[in-house]
Amino acid sequence: TKNQLAIVSSLKNSRINWTSVINKLEMTVQKVNTEHNSGSATNKSTIKINSIDLSTETKKISFNGINTTASGTNREVVTFLIEALESSPDFKNIQNRTFPLSKSVATDGSTEYTLNFRIEMELETGEFSEKNAPLVNLNN
Repeated sequence: TKNQLAIVSSLKNSRINWTSVINKLEMTVQKVNTEHNSGSATNKSTIKINSIDLSTETKKISFNGINTTASGTNREVVTFLIEALESSPDFKNIQNRTFPLSKSVATDGSTEYTLNFRIEMELETGEFSEKNAPLVNLNN
């Protein structure tokens, strides 16, 4: 039999701080939005996350989002997002499920392009330096 304190400690160490995971995801999205909007106002782009699915058992995250631009560069923007997620020490095995690009004309005559997408990824569980510590450490 195991000591009850050891069981509680083990459960606590294997717990995932989902708030931190969501914050890291939102910071990455914000970074891509900021970087992509640093150019011309006609290239304006916005990525919004519509829903997030979290799995403690598989350590997987999937989220649906929408990207709108005035220039039709939506696929490029989502590619920047994927690259930012791949370069993060917190996520791995990024997979994108992109849907077709649609075009609409607003009442003021401006054109808007919309792209719905779904990204699936896993939490990085490897060991890193303190600076790049993963969100989950399964080696305890």
